[in-house]
Amino acid sequence: MMSFIFCIISYPMIGFRSGVSHFFVFYGTLVISSLAAMSYGYCISAVSPSVPVAAAISSALYLPFIVLGGFYQRSNSVKTHLLWIKFTSWVYYGFQILMTNQWSGINLDTFNATSGECTATTGAVKICQGDEILEFYSVDADDVGRNVGLLFVIIVGFRLFAILILMMRVRNNQK
Repeated sequence: MMSFIFCIISYPMIGFRSGVSHFFVFYGTLVISSLAAMSYGYCISAVSPSVPVAAAISSALYLPFIVLGGFYQRSNSVKTHLLWIKFTSWVYYGFQILMTNQWSGINLDTFNATSGECTATTGAVKICQGDEILEFYSVDADDVGRNVGLLFVIIVGFRLFAILILMMRVRNNQK
C-alpha cells in the first residue's frame, strides 16, 4: 500500500508520461523490482554469518548491479567479462521497462516541421523522438514482456538459492 501511495504522489511530480496505463506499468515495475531486490536480500542474509557482514556484502555486491543497470553506463558498452552482472541485475530489467514505458512512441516538441530538422541538442546527440532515446540507451521496446519474465526468474532464482543455502546451513548444524 505504501508503494502505491508513493507512486501516486511521485509519478505526477516527476512529470512522467500521462495516462493510467503508463502509471500502472510504472507501479507494477516498481513492485516487481522491489520483490527482486528483497530476494537479493534473502540471498545475502542466508549466506552471511551475521548482520554486519550481510550489510558489508550487500553494499559491495549491489553497486555493480546499479552501475551496470543501464542508466550510468549504456547497456551496449558493458565489457564482455561483466555481462553476467548486467544480465542478473533486476535494475537492468526494471530500467528497460521504465524507459520503454516513458519513451516508446513519444514525439518530443523539438522537431521543427517547417525545416524538417530537429532543434534539440543533448551534448553531441540530437534527439526528437522517444524511440531515439531508447536507441541511445540500447533499449528494445519489444522486450518488455521478456524483461518482466526475467524479473520473475530473478525473484524465483534468488529465493530458491536462499532456501538451498538455508537448508545446507540447517543440515550442517544438525550434525
